[in-house]
Amino acid sequence: MKKMKKLISVLMALTMVLACAVTAFAADPGSITIADPGDKTYAAYKIFDAADDGNGNVSYSIAADSEWLPEVFDVATGESKVVGLEFRADADPATKYEVIKRDSFSAANFAAQMKAVADGKTAAADMDALDPGYYMVIPSAGELASLTTVLAGQNVTVQNKNDMPFDKHVDDVKLEDVEVGQVVNFKLEGKVPELDDETFFVYSVSDIMDEGITFNGDVVVKINGVEVNMEEITDAEAVLSGDQIRFGKNGKTFELSLAMLERGKDADLQGKAIEITYSGTINEAAVSVISENKAVLTYGNHPDRLITKDTEAKVYSARIIIDKFETGAREQKLAGAKFVLKNADGKFYKFVEADPTADPAVIAHVEWVDAQADATEVETDTNGKAEFIGLKDGAYKMTETAAPAGYTKLTDDIDITIDGEKATAVGLTAEQITQALTEITNVNNTPGTMLPSTGGIGTTIFYIVGAILLAAAAVFVFSNKKQPEKQ
Repeated sequence: MKKMKKLISVLMALTMVLACAVTAFAADPGSITIADPGDKTYAAYKIFDAADDGNGNVSYSIAADSEWLPEVFDVATGESKVVGLEFRADADPATKYEVIKRDSFSAANFAAQMKAVADGKTAAADMDALDPGYYMVIPSAGELASLTTVLAGQNVTVQNKNDMPFDKHVDDVKLEDVEVGQVVNFKLEGKVPELDDETFFVYSVSDIMDEGITFNGDVVVKINGVEVNMEEITDAEAVLSGDQIRFGKNGKTFELSLAMLERGKDADLQGKAIEITYSGTINEAAVSVISENKAVLTYGNHPDRLITKDTEAKVYSARIIIDKFETGAREQKLAGAKFVLKNADGKFYKFVEADPTADPAVIAHVEWVDAQADATEVETDTNGKAEFIGLKDGAYKMTETAAPAGYTKLTDDIDITIDGEKATAVGLTAEQITQALTEITNVNNTPGTMLPSTGGIGTTIFYIVGAILLAAAAVFVFSNKKQPEKQ
């Protein structure tokens, strides 16, 4: 009996040891490793908790007292603050919320949104000892944050997104004021990666232009200053590989891939510049809006762990709207007033309409001409409105060439300054941007007209003759008064 009790005790002790071992195994921490960290430091923030059911299914939740909850969910209204994520309470009152992902969720957008509010949040003390969760990793320098799921006992490698430069300019600036019809030159800049024994590497670029920019289809790719011969692919479903390009498919201006695996292993090309140039022409849809040209780089050495980076350049064009009314009676709008516009160089505005029947290649555009006779003369309508569109920033003079019938024409030019940079302030709505890129010029006319003067000797001779006749009449009257009466 005593032996039996000892055996039971041993079995119980063994069971406890095994249980502890299982618990310890389940609680093994996860970790994050940064690939190619360079000279940067990294911080990891757990936004959601994660749980694995052992069959590859991962569920996410967030504690009701998490410092991240107010950033993603409005408990009072029940509204999510993240596009594509929903939050479901586990009880009432909730101790945690289940996180439900929809197809509209964008990890890149979420990373940017969370990075913007990360200041003051608690980072993990040790990236080698992490609880299961959905983590955001932020470098000490660089714009991009990474998101990754870490499970118990799992090590996750996060690529340093900031080690692959990718930047876009329009005519060497990030923001440009333009005229309708102006050709702008876009440039994407990257570099050849430094690869070792990789057997797979993707480097692809796609570009999307806003409707206010007409793509000119003139893409040129250079690596280390040498132009790359690109094969054009027309199949919209084909996966691009090697040095290939496709135009106007899948909602993109263009898509291209570059054969980077061998180039990245070539010591003479590693780190060398990749330059992609192309152009677009500003059209009427760009007036009073900010038009964006966005490019996306996709790269990586594993098909399931590709990294995306995006960059954009912006252009804008403004308009002048004339509001014509009677002096002292603003509600009395005046039709029939005509105006021309001059720029700071004294040249006159001319707007050339598109004429597809004459030349489909010609789109609507602004020209500046020397002679006023060649200029576009705008005329106010019944609402007292007329406009000059598609203008760059700068100083302009507007001249009234004809007043409405029954009103006096202005004798002085009207000075107008366009400064569209105010439209680029952070947080403006589309309507506010349109207002900032619209210069409304109030112009009033006074009723009554001054009789025209012909000048020259014509009127002068009448004045002289009239004066002589008046003088003669005066002499005649004076003489008669002095004449004595006859007896």
